[in-house]
Amino acid sequence: MKKIYYFTGTGNSLYIARKIADGIGDVELVAIKDEMKKDCIVIDSDFTGFVYPVYCFGIPRIVRDFLVKIDIKSSGYFFCVANAGAPKYVPANIMTEKLLKNKGVSLNSAFVVAMPNNYIPMSAAPSDEQIKHIIANSDIKIAEIIGFLKEKKSGYIEKGLFFVRFAHKFANFFYKNLQKASKNYNVSDKCNSCGECAKICPVDNITMIDGKPSWGKNCEQCMACLQHCPVEAIEYGRSSVGKKRYWNPFV
Repeated sequence: MKKIYYFTGTGNSLYIARKIADGIGDVELVAIKDEMKKDCIVIDSDFTGFVYPVYCFGIPRIVRDFLVKIDIKSSGYFFCVANAGAPKYVPANIMTEKLLKNKGVSLNSAFVVAMPNNYIPMSAAPSDEQIKHIIANSDIKIAEIIGFLKEKKSGYIEKGLFFVRFAHKFANFFYKNLQKASKNYNVSDKCNSCGECAKICPVDNITMIDGKPSWGKNCEQCMACLQHCPVEAIEYGRSSVGKKRYWNPFV
């Protein structure tokens, strides 16, 4: 039995997870957001992967909580794939490695894939041409990963080159400020009350009140609501105003 657990905000991680699953074959894709609703999460597959984006040099809070919550009953092959706009400077996989080690599990392999940047408070999405180029290059890296995983090779851990020892501090600071993040969202008069933002939120943090979205205190800052709004009515303070949105074009 082979499973890949993934968390995705704007589709990049889902794209990678699907590519790997299709390349290896006979792999079940499992959404971490759905697993977190269970009282107990048991992992008993003999081939297990984790695919996630990078937030503030670390793993998303929901992925951290998932790795803390899981009950591992298998001694099989474990791997992870992080994706980021600047992959050379990403030590996120170190956090995953440590969390699995706490469960008595050794990470066999870990990879980082460059994908289009989607954190709009910092920068607009790349141009359509740039997005095509980045994803085309990511396909090459993903193909290499598939070949590696098919042979179940061990010992290759991509950890990043920047702030490796201090990644957890950046991530912890990010986690602590997530409650405040929801206050930054606002919706303009362009909102047509379609409710897509509430449907797409991976942690059910958005409630429609009088036809308008209202954000709770459980935001992951994945930006799915903002990026996926069909009329671009959602903004993150003033930092997203006028910036190009992003959604993985193949998801």
